[in-house]
Amino acid sequence: MTYHRRVSSTSVLTRSAVAAAILLLAVGCGDDDKGAAEDPAGESPSSQSPSATEGSSEPPAPDLPLCADVWVAGATLPRDYSGCEQDGEAVRADKHQCSYGSAIVEFADRFYAVSGKQINEVPSLTDSEQYKQALSACQA
Repeated sequence: MTYHRRVSSTSVLTRSAVAAAILLLAVGCGDDDKGAAEDPAGESPSSQSPSATEGSSEPPAPDLPLCADVWVAGATLPRDYSGCEQDGEAVRADKHQCSYGSAIVEFADRFYAVSGKQINEVPSLTDSEQYKQALSACQA
């Protein structure tokens, strides 16, 4: 006996709508490389982010604070810290995401802080039990 399933026009429309929505999401999540068509050789140096220009002679973004001004033991690390400038170079934030939502940020193998909290200085992050305990508590 042959069984024929009757498909309603409503279920066909629903499936079509779902397929169209998935297609739109997939297209929207693609690589947004609008500049590639305008500049086939790639990005112009002036449009690159500070992290992309590390090592170049271009000055870092003017909104980056000096690392020496940010990384002071006992000072508070700004919640929105994303990097700083040192010797004319942009230094990206080295973050370890914590399980409770904040992040531990480290700098120069001797400073660390939770975003928005007090900056700690130790002789070496690699050898510091204080830092290891803070990182362990962060990731627990």
